[in-house]
Amino acid sequence: MASDERVCVLEQTPNVEAIITALLDESTPQTEFVQFSRRVIRLVIEAGINFLDMEDHTVETPSGHPFQGLKLVQEPCGISIMRAGEAMEQGLRDSLQSINMGHMLIQRDRENPSSDPQIYFHHLPANIDKKPILLLDPIIDSGATIINALRILVKEGAEDKRIIILSVFASDAGIDRVLGSFPNVRIALARKMDNCQAVRFSKRYFGT
Repeated sequence: MASDERVCVLEQTPNVEAIITALLDESTPQTEFVQFSRRVIRLVIEAGINFLDMEDHTVETPSGHPFQGLKLVQEPCGISIMRAGEAMEQGLRDSLQSINMGHMLIQRDRENPSSDPQIYFHHLPANIDKKPILLLDPIIDSGATIINALRILVKEGAEDKRIIILSVFASDAGIDRVLGSFPNVRIALARKMDNCQAVRFSKRYFGT
């Protein structure tokens, strides 16, 4: 866990370091880039799930003995920011198989690339005002895209304290901007780095 309890960065184990190295290597083939991405995405998702509320839960083991453990208080919904966020959807479904998904399309004006991104489309799961939300976007660079997504979610009734952002790479500036605008959200990510867009995540993951 990072020093800010709202931000969880994966422990930089040798395994995580090796995956990150492969993702940043421009010579990594597209098929391998996808495989490495899926591995680290799954780790980020599991880290993000740790932010969700749990409650005590006792079960009976196959040998007939009780086990006192935990279970989710409430299953969240997932929302991916297209199209990069779609790369994280399968990993989320692998972890939470019955999760309901929504989507947002947020893009910059190609004729004015320095402007903040605008929302062109959103389809959200029902009752987002009553559920925790896992917001998927592999890259947090300036933070503008995530902030626009959060504005829509809050406008539609979501509580920012129940929103968890799942990402792969994020810059300190982007994280600070997001938390400065929405101080109650939580963020789970694989690695902090400057100039996250240099990874070209979407182009390399989808091969286009």
